[in-house]
Amino acid sequence: MPELSIVVPVYNVHTYLRKCVGSILSQDYTDFEVLLVDDGSTDGSAGICDEFAANDARVRVFHKPNGGVSSARNYGIDRIKGRYLIFADADDWFSEHSFSILMEGDKLHDLTYYGSVFHYDNHEKYRSPGAFSYFSPMGLQRGLVLLANNKQCPDYIGFTWNKVFKVSIIREYGLRFVEGLSIREDEIFTLHYAMHCKSMATLPDLLYHYRKHPFGLTALKSKVNDLRLLVRCFKDMESRFSDEVLRDYISGQVVRFLLHAVRVCKEKDERRIIIWDLWRYVQERRHCHLPVKPFYKSLLLLPSCKPLQILMDARFLYYRLKKGKTAFI
Repeated sequence: MPELSIVVPVYNVHTYLRKCVGSILSQDYTDFEVLLVDDGSTDGSAGICDEFAANDARVRVFHKPNGGVSSARNYGIDRIKGRYLIFADADDWFSEHSFSILMEGDKLHDLTYYGSVFHYDNHEKYRSPGAFSYFSPMGLQRGLVLLANNKQCPDYIGFTWNKVFKVSIIREYGLRFVEGLSIREDEIFTLHYAMHCKSMATLPDLLYHYRKHPFGLTALKSKVNDLRLLVRCFKDMESRFSDEVLRDYISGQVVRFLLHAVRVCKEKDERRIIIWDLWRYVQERRHCHLPVKPFYKSLLLLPSCKPLQILMDARFLYYRLKKGKTAFI
């Protein structure tokens, strides 16, 4: 059995796929398998996957109907054979020697983060979480807090490609990605996984190259149902951690994404329901951190949600009349 499994969901990425898989197969560490999960591609990506499998026995290809990235990752999880698991996005790539750096010595813990390079259209950003180790559940939770508050690596708790998972933990607790969720599904999976971990390490090495597409934020803003599902997932886990600062971070995520849902919701009645949920949630946690502008914070702390409802209704109407579309604040 291989020591390491790499799962790569594939959907219409023929432009980038060869570079991604090539960066894996050219690693000097060789005790691994690659699972290419073709999620119903229609652009020739499926044929590229089959070509790699025909030329390298370490590559296993699976073709399935389109079900989304979470479905593809779960499909891969069900079929991996390694002790450790890494996910990769099919439009990204690994640095040289990444796997040998990870697998040498005793670097890998229950949860292991590593650094990455973010590639934008005209510049790059280097994100390293530093070199730290945590050897208890409480220590691990505090490590997650440090990652959440690290301004040099914003949102680094999430992503699936910046960490190594232990397959035994995933198997023991039946961990899965939430299918139907396409926003922050990686962060939800990681937090669920972290609940069952006893140790964590962060490595400073820049081992992964992430291609940052400009359309990511636009896609996020258009999915009210996704945002509400995401909020339910965060609410479900906020009481499962003992560290108060980590719970405060999760509560802040609930507020953050409820407010996103308010901003993008086009239906007045639904928008008012979301505002009510948001206001009531904040009222029950008046002393938690609110990652919103002070103006919104002051409205959320009022004894009624009516002022916020009136404001958001008026803003929506204003921008619809002026621009013919929903405004994103």
